[in-house]
Amino acid sequence: MKQQLVDMKGNTAFLVATLTIATSAVFGGAFYGLHLLLAALFLALAIGIGFMERGWILKTDECVLIAGILWAAVVAVARPEAPLTAKTTLSYWMIACCLWIGFRRTGEQAKRRVFTTVLSAALIIAGVIVGGAMLKGSLRNGGAFDSPNVAASVLLGAVPLVAFPSRKWVGRWPALGLIGLALLITGSRAAWVAVAVAIVVGLERKRLRLVSAIVGGSAVIAALLLRNLLHPEGLAWFRPRIWMAVLGIVSDHPLTGVGPGGLAEAAGIIRICHAEDFAQYERIISFSESSPLAVLVQTGAIGVALFSLAGILALVDLRRKGVWASPQARAAIAGIVTFSLFHDVLTIPVTLWWWALVLGVLLANECVDERSETPTNRLRIVTSLSIVGLVLWGLAAPAYAEWSWQRGDHGPAEVEAALRAEPLFVDAARWRVQELLALDTWDWTSAAEALHWADCATRRHRGDAGTWALLARVRSRAALELGAGHGAIQGSRDAFRIASEREPFLPWYWYGRAQLERGIGNLEAARALAAKSVNLEPNFVRGHLLLGRLELDHGRVDEARAALARAQSIVDVGMDGQLTAYQSELIACPAWQVTQLSNALK
Repeated sequence: MKQQLVDMKGNTAFLVATLTIATSAVFGGAFYGLHLLLAALFLALAIGIGFMERGWILKTDECVLIAGILWAAVVAVARPEAPLTAKTTLSYWMIACCLWIGFRRTGEQAKRRVFTTVLSAALIIAGVIVGGAMLKGSLRNGGAFDSPNVAASVLLGAVPLVAFPSRKWVGRWPALGLIGLALLITGSRAAWVAVAVAIVVGLERKRLRLVSAIVGGSAVIAALLLRNLLHPEGLAWFRPRIWMAVLGIVSDHPLTGVGPGGLAEAAGIIRICHAEDFAQYERIISFSESSPLAVLVQTGAIGVALFSLAGILALVDLRRKGVWASPQARAAIAGIVTFSLFHDVLTIPVTLWWWALVLGVLLANECVDERSETPTNRLRIVTSLSIVGLVLWGLAAPAYAEWSWQRGDHGPAEVEAALRAEPLFVDAARWRVQELLALDTWDWTSAAEALHWADCATRRHRGDAGTWALLARVRSRAALELGAGHGAIQGSRDAFRIASEREPFLPWYWYGRAQLERGIGNLEAARALAAKSVNLEPNFVRGHLLLGRLELDHGRVDEARAALARAQSIVDVGMDGQLTAYQSELIACPAWQVTQLSNALK
């Protein structure tokens, strides 16, 4: 009776975890705010109950996997450039690890429930994608997901369950057709290739494999050509350049990497120029576009060695126990590995968790009786509480801070509350600083508050160039409007210098420094900085206006007229098309700047 109760609680934990992940996927991934908070709470509950009731002894590959995550945590502490991103990323990995450990020990009854839930969620996601495409008339649709590629990664995990079912079930072919159509609509080239590879690897007979490889390869090539014709996308051709740029970062930190989630900060110095675009340096390398490369750049050679060893040991164990003979297992591994080669999913929680769940269940080892090797009650309690605490600290606290901030009034009290909930949530402090900088006039109270929050943000997120630029703008305005003195001027210069070192290709920081130098009468330095800003982004309107004003300060009227005309022509061209946020920032300029320069030239 006692063992039945333990099994029931363990199965309940599996069901709660499965429903949480499936619901998150159906609603678009649960990336932010309240959705992420609820997902974190339910997953903490499920993982805690699972470890408490089952208390598994870890296998060798699982120990090595945990060692890899611990090494990543060490790197995150050693390189605290983006501490909140590192914290949440490690939490994603830890939850995925726990799901993998738990679901690979599921029994047959729990398996069926998990399969039913996963397939139901996949069919709902596929139906939403197909329905959305029909309503919008678009063939590049991700349904509830912001990114069609993330939707494709989720659907990919369900393909082996439908293509190679363990037993016949009604509706298999319509379900496979719906998921296949949804994958086609997402436009994810990596997913198409991954599905073809998964099906070929999952087939049993060699002749059928050969025929399927030829037919599937031809179909994928035709789909890729059609995709590039209907929806041309530059990223596919820039992938090799991105990979080479990321390898350049790896060469600077070969053993340790840049830390979990630290690629965006580290990649600021190597933005790839798109000279033919309206904005030359708009795109930043936030993802490695390859999961193995992402592991290398984030955890270094040591992390790659640990994670690779964990994978090899797991595969050896699967082959030894006969699990590899399952077509579902082979297809799932082949598809996921293929997709991972072309997409970085290490910071996409719903993909990591969905894949850990599916792989864990498909590769569940029935040959080991887990009840015969359970740790002591004290160890189980300590382990469960530790895991729950880490999930709450690493994921629930940041999600709660973000959610509470989003529904508040964004005043000083709300900033304090958000930072109490999560001391690393500096978005609240940055927002408050921007509100204060937007005021028409400043007094010492406004300056002091802005300086306090800007200082707070830079101390807690030292790797972000934008945060340093906010501090620089606060000190600059305090010096120019309130006469704060030489210390504020030098502090502003230093902050602008750090921002420009971290993001040397963005024009805003050179422009801000130019404004400061002009304000204190250093016209030659201001002109050089303004010229640099428009050389980086030729369509930077405020840079041209400032350069025109500086030319006029030097008595060069013709050059000033040319700068004003250039700025006005950029605005006219930009207003004719749909602009991204970065492009809108390039052409944005206060009306008084144009009026002031125009009047001065009359």
